[in-house]
Amino acid sequence: MQNSRLFNGKGELIAESITLDDLAKHPEEGNYLQLKDSSARLGMPLQNGKCVPPIYVKANCEHDAYDELIYMFFFGFSGYQMFRGSIFRIKTLSYVKRNFEWRDFGGHEGDWEHITVRISKNHQSVLGVYYARHEYGKGNWSAPGSPDYNYPNVYLALNSHASYGQEAIITTKSIEEAAVPSLTAGMVRWLKTVDVTANESPVMYASTNRTAPVPWEPSAYVLVDDNTPSWLTYKGHWGGPPKYKTPILKPPSLYGAEYSLLAAAGVASLTDVLNEHIEVETPTTPSAQRWWKGEQSMPVIHSETNGGPHGTEFDDIDVLIADQDARVQTISIRTSKRLD
Repeated sequence: MQNSRLFNGKGELIAESITLDDLAKHPEEGNYLQLKDSSARLGMPLQNGKCVPPIYVKANCEHDAYDELIYMFFFGFSGYQMFRGSIFRIKTLSYVKRNFEWRDFGGHEGDWEHITVRISKNHQSVLGVYYARHEYGKGNWSAPGSPDYNYPNVYLALNSHASYGQEAIITTKSIEEAAVPSLTAGMVRWLKTVDVTANESPVMYASTNRTAPVPWEPSAYVLVDDNTPSWLTYKGHWGGPPKYKTPILKPPSLYGAEYSLLAAAGVASLTDVLNEHIEVETPTTPSAQRWWKGEQSMPVIHSETNGGPHGTEFDDIDVLIADQDARVQTISIRTSKRLD
């Protein structure tokens, strides 16, 4: 916060220096925070090689069938979009796969991310974990694989901070594969946007710097609710400007294919393939988010009642009926008798 200024919707400076408590004094919609300089994008300095910011936690206990714990993480900057491509390397006359960030696709100031842990009413078991990513509803529910499951593993993707439950390279969008080779004179065989949680050393923009995962060790878990802390009444944006289009700049140097990649991106942008990464909007306060009062329906129905004259019954059948869009993800058959 000490590295941010506060502006109103007209772009007029409200405060040169701001604190969290000050946000409650200027809660109007249209206001926005903006970093004083790009050095603040890196966030808090690492301590002993670890990331140590606070994590904010909210409990939702209004539902009859379960409770939810929302864990929220804040970042000063959401980095440039990650890509993965198969790129021709002239030196070896072969194609190589590379993950790389690309200015200025999708980069914006301020980033609120979260996961939601759904637990039984008696607080004895975890029913599911929702890993949120990108836009509302694009995340994924994960069911615990063991009755002894106690807490989720969370991997935040490089730059985008999208949350996942495992190390992986996840494709989020494929640019038309048939068009890419012809557009790039064969220098690029295919191109995708990805989230990267795996330790595969992506190439960072305009340099040979590579990255490695950094573990989180929160300095504190801060409990919040609808009324406290007071900054939750702030209805403005946590980055500026609130809405804008990111330009398409030259990608990092990758075996001389950067201009071919630029051509592919230009065509992709004209056909709206990458619009969600070009047109960005900075986040609002968590209390203004759709998930604040509870996560969307969970497509995993939990049951501990097995057997009976009519087979297994779902413990949360009321939830199944109310949601109507639930799907059976896994069926486990446990029996002491032959099924035939």
